[in-house]
Amino acid sequence: NNMKTVKILLFTFVGLIVVGLTVIIIVASRVPRLVKTGDRANDVALSLEDKELIEKRSSDVIGNMEAIECALDITAEKLHFSRRNNIEAGEANCVGYAKYYSTVCNYIFELKGLESTAEPVVGYIDVGGSNICDVLKSVVPDDYKNFVKDHDFVQIYIGADRAFIDPCIYDLLGNDLFDFDSPSPVK
Repeated sequence: NNMKTVKILLFTFVGLIVVGLTVIIIVASRVPRLVKTGDRANDVALSLEDKELIEKRSSDVIGNMEAIECALDITAEKLHFSRRNNIEAGEANCVGYAKYYSTVCNYIFELKGLESTAEPVVGYIDVGGSNICDVLKSVVPDDYKNFVKDHDFVQIYIGADRAFIDPCIYDLLGNDLFDFDSPSPVK
């Protein structure tokens, strides 16, 4: 009887480990993805002060990833989240973040002679097959529904590779939300 009890406990323990690992794998596979649904025109121009700051801060940049990260830091320092866009005053929502960040990226790419481009795009954040914008629309007051109808982020082309990055999420959560659209890493 004791041996039978030990076997049952061991079988139960192993079963719980398998179930736990399965849950971890399912949760881990629900990594947020950025899904593009359209393009966004970019009407942001850098001020002379912005250009001088970017030139100084990007002096040690030698590659694409360093340029992308430098632009993220500069954008996060310049802007804070607001319901309206007034980039000169440092206020931006996701639209302003995407426009300013793509402009900073392109300026650094140009300064460093990197054959890359960044452009603001419209889309949504997908988590496990759920559009986060749709989820938010279902719970926010009517006055905010238009504000959460979609989400802007940046599409970056480096050669044939395309990546999406969200400078707004980076600033708000400190999370580099990259979503590579191709299997090869950005260099």
